[in-house]
Amino acid sequence: MPRKKKEVKNSAAILKTYTAGASLAELKTKFGISGKGQLASAVLDALIQSGKMPVLARARARKEVPSEFTVAVNKRGTIVLPKDAVADAFRFSQGQSFVARRRGKKIILTLVG
Repeated sequence: MPRKKKEVKNSAAILKTYTAGASLAELKTKFGISGKGQLASAVLDALIQSGKMPVLARARARKEVPSEFTVAVNKRGTIVLPKDAVADAFRFSQGQSFVARRRGKKIILTLVG
């Protein structure tokens, strides 16, 4: 889960100070900005709030992922899990390894590494 974004107050003053050519050190002390990433985020937020930059749409809408689905064992004895319900939902990529454990009538997969 991504960290919660730290709210920087007074975006209009930040934008004015930044466009006037203030250094990162000045912005840090005056507005409590901790680094370049937070400065970039604060300036972008200020541009959006001032109407000088349009709000950007999210790159990808999340699909509703089923919490339960049925799979079958094929002739080779393998179980194929649906890509959208597992790999896409958990953002697994090709080549990642898992440890499979049996717990009673359940199979538990744990990502290695």
